[in-house]
Amino acid sequence: SGNKYSVPYHFACKEVWIQVSRGYILKIYSQKNIQIAQHHIYLGKGKVILNKEHYKNHRIEKGNFERLRVMFLEMFPGAEWFIDKIKVQKKINHNYHLTQILDIAKLYPSEDVLKSLQTALQYNTFSYPFIKGYLENHSMFFDKPNLINSADDGKKHFGQDIKRPLNYYKLKETIYEN
Repeated sequence: SGNKYSVPYHFACKEVWIQVSRGYILKIYSQKNIQIAQHHIYLGKGKVILNKEHYKNHRIEKGNFERLRVMFLEMFPGAEWFIDKIKVQKKINHNYHLTQILDIAKLYPSEDVLKSLQTALQYNTFSYPFIKGYLENHSMFFDKPNLINSADDGKKHFGQDIKRPLNYYKLKETIYEN
């Protein structure tokens, strides 16, 4: 319908599922199949439909930005410019992006993360998905492991080639309770 509907702020930038019920109610579910929001469908186009409850605690958690800033600068001294850019570009959810970047930065060498920040500046794109994508595609240190569960021993095998018959990958039916 060309409209935007709010979800609780901590679901910002996350994938959600939607369902239209009775033709006029929009139900929004998390990836764990838990209903997180519900709106009446607006018949017009180009509107933003907000539920103020979705942002109720957002102001309380805004104080966390200073803590995140300090943590970021401890990891990357001199990168205050990145914090300024992400705050301007991601006005509503800069805490989310900075938190996710701090989490993923723990998996990669500092030099690679700094290169990702410089590349973000080059492309004027300051977001967690950009930093994550850059690191996944350019870091030599963290070669994405191929996590495969072994039916034999239950251990994880990193980067090993394992041959299995196709029927091993049969889709399992998942039943969701409402």
